[in-house]
Amino acid sequence: MAGALGFDYYFISMKIALFGCGKIGTAIATLLKSFKIETFLFDKNIEQAKYLGELLGFRYEKLDLDKFSQTPPKILRQVDCLICALPFSVTFKCAELAADLGLNYADLTEDIETSEKIRKLPVKKNFFLTQCGLAPGLISVFAKRIYSQFEKLEEVKLRVGALPLYPSNALKYNITWSTEGLINEYLQDCVVIKDGKIKTVPALEDLETIIIDGATYEAFNTSGGLGTLHKTLEGKVENLNYKTIRHLNHCHYIKFLLNDLKLRQKPDLLVDILESALPTTPQDKCIVYVEVKGVKDRKYQQLTFSRTVYHRTVAKKDFSAIQLCTAAGVIAPVLIALKQNLRGSLRVEDLNQEEVLNTKVVKQIFNA
Repeated sequence: MAGALGFDYYFISMKIALFGCGKIGTAIATLLKSFKIETFLFDKNIEQAKYLGELLGFRYEKLDLDKFSQTPPKILRQVDCLICALPFSVTFKCAELAADLGLNYADLTEDIETSEKIRKLPVKKNFFLTQCGLAPGLISVFAKRIYSQFEKLEEVKLRVGALPLYPSNALKYNITWSTEGLINEYLQDCVVIKDGKIKTVPALEDLETIIIDGATYEAFNTSGGLGTLHKTLEGKVENLNYKTIRHLNHCHYIKFLLNDLKLRQKPDLLVDILESALPTTPQDKCIVYVEVKGVKDRKYQQLTFSRTVYHRTVAKKDFSAIQLCTAAGVIAPVLIALKQNLRGSLRVEDLNQEEVLNTKVVKQIFNA
């Protein structure tokens, strides 16, 4: 990845602390290694941290957030940014630690309540970038590239789906990222702009059929995918919404599990059931779709962006498309924010969209 953004030596001098060495954390660490960025790995599963650390040549340590809040490791005071790739249930603790230490910080949470709490933390001479990744995250940047061309916005639609290539169960789904995060976005209400006003709508509703590259899918409301875009576009667009793309009939069976079997009241049990019944797979594709309608060049127009990313091998290791897309979605904003010495609580869409999308990591993963 030599030549990325044109300031390789600046990158090489960076130091990143990565909390979480799971599916997404592994992809983040591997891509950072390809940038020759020194990374310190932390995970509560020391064996996982050791395996990844020895594989990539990174130092590693057991993660203990309660202990770190009292006595943070000295190494944390040496890093340029802390990236949290842990489940949303512990993300706020990581953000608090970063705030206490005055560290630059980024995370991948899609949980609206958690992100709002994080944005209220005191930010000193550092930046906080919550809700990075793909959705929320890069999807808003891809959207900004399009909607910024319009004089007047009528509708902005965002659609993202991580789909197994060879589904073999009724859900037509395999585990490709955090199951806890998946269930959470199926349970929480979703923010939209409808008729010019910010509103909330139920998850798993407003089911639609969508055809992309000749294939038919379904899409439905899920929470968190907009990130802060509803606040950014408030008063500027009539309708804005985000939906998750899935293979046909997925929504029907998820509703059966949540409603008919009453697992809505037992999300932890549902996580256990899915993780024991559905195999993981690196063989997937990730669909990113943005549709914008409005007035452009004094004409009523529609512009659409669509990209399908497939799983691939990086540094001799197989990665799913969602791993790579999500990892790129946090690395690119962090590198831009560090290079530009940005400060404060930032929204991903606050960054210059062309600079983010022209980072080599984004161009390589998305061919954008």
